[in-house]
Amino acid sequence: RHHPCARPDRSVVRRPSGAEVSASAAAARGPRPMRYLGRDVLAARYATARPAVHAEVLAAVLGPEPTVRRALDVGCGTGHSTEPLSAWAEAVVGCDASTVMLGQARARVPGARFVAARAEALPFGARGFGLVTASMAFYWFDQERFLHEAARVLAPDGLLVSYELVFPGRLDGDAAFSDWFRGVYLARFPAPARDRTSLEERLVAGGRALRFEGRAQVELEVVFSARELRDYLTTQSNVEAALRAGEGLEELDAWLDAELMRFFDGGPRRFAYRGRAETARRVS
Repeated sequence: RHHPCARPDRSVVRRPSGAEVSASAAAARGPRPMRYLGRDVLAARYATARPAVHAEVLAAVLGPEPTVRRALDVGCGTGHSTEPLSAWAEAVVGCDASTVMLGQARARVPGARFVAARAEALPFGARGFGLVTASMAFYWFDQERFLHEAARVLAPDGLLVSYELVFPGRLDGDAAFSDWFRGVYLARFPAPARDRTSLEERLVAGGRALRFEGRAQVELEVVFSARELRDYLTTQSNVEAALRAGEGLEELDAWLDAELMRFFDGGPRRFAYRGRAETARRVS
């Protein structure tokens, strides 16, 4: 089946990579509730600056998974992760706690239904979805409450997919960029705290209606111009934390413009990008 990624924001090239599936056990840690929500201007930037690679990751994870009647995208944000779900579902629903993000999502994916809701209190009936996804979101949730809700709304044998998209700060043929990314950018904008407990770790104890199935990793490349990379970096949660702490977006834009200029004297560049996913199956 064709797995479309409609309206791509920029060039994306997939690198060949096999999917790794594992079921090794790990100790679970307690939940630390947290949330990442955008303001108006940042939500608009998020809608245009984030690479549209979700379909590539979902295709690697779902493959020939049968089409389901309904799919739910939890923590859908501006709709990037909702858009490709129509390849696997007859009807698609997205939900997010941010009404600002949902405004962007409705414009991006007019064929989907969007609902303002938190992952820990999904306003849907039991067993109504054959597929539930959460992109770049699981580590912001109260994970125990979300997993209870995901199991409740999933139909028997339905699939939960939790995945993240990673910008590792690698520019082909330019080690200086990696040095800048780690030594300058991340030093100025450290990552905010989040719950890094994996889906596998949460489910390893058993006794749940969800059974861990496996994980997959997809290696990608994304082409950014200097301005596109600047805008993308300002959508990351570490920069959002700096903005919430009182830094101004115009000042941050100017700083990033000056810092990134040295890496783009020849035009747009190719950067490494990565998708990591975990899946769990609803026990009948």
